[in-house]
Amino acid sequence: MPALNLQVTKPTQHLDGDPVDCLVDEHYRQQALCHILERVARNPRHSAGSSELNDAWRYLGNDLLTHIADEEDDLLPLLCHRCQVGDAFGEVAAALRDNHAGERSLGDAMLPELQRLIDGRALANPVRFFGSAMRLSRMIRRHLVWENAVLVPLARRRLKAPDLPYLAEKMAIRRKSVGARA
Repeated sequence: MPALNLQVTKPTQHLDGDPVDCLVDEHYRQQALCHILERVARNPRHSAGSSELNDAWRYLGNDLLTHIADEEDDLLPLLCHRCQVGDAFGEVAAALRDNHAGERSLGDAMLPELQRLIDGRALANPVRFFGSAMRLSRMIRRHLVWENAVLVPLARRRLKAPDLPYLAEKMAIRRKSVGARA
């Protein structure tokens, strides 16, 4: 089976056009992350030293957090100003933040175990790792279905033309500052 590469889709390719497309690109990368996590959970020793593990570690520790910040710090405030009463935006925003909090927490807990695998060391608790990897994968997949069905269409419907360059600029600045820290 060919390797799944979290780097295949360049997440910044739409920042000069439609930043909502950039968010959707990140959803494809998150699906690739889920495939990697599920495969590693099924057989952690098989993946030792794999470039996929490095990609998953980097994505969980960096790119996922950047994507979450894109949505929470920039997209949600814009939508807050643009949504109408019938959009039930308060519920949408609360659900998004709850999903993100769970993903951040579980992702942070998995980073040390992924590092152990990258280093070729045994997992501290293989059963917990398996459960956490599968739980995070399910959590992300449910979240992606919801975001693609609710958040993305809402953003496409409510954001105005001036919002898109602003959102793209904020996302680009965030990526430059993350790149400088890495």
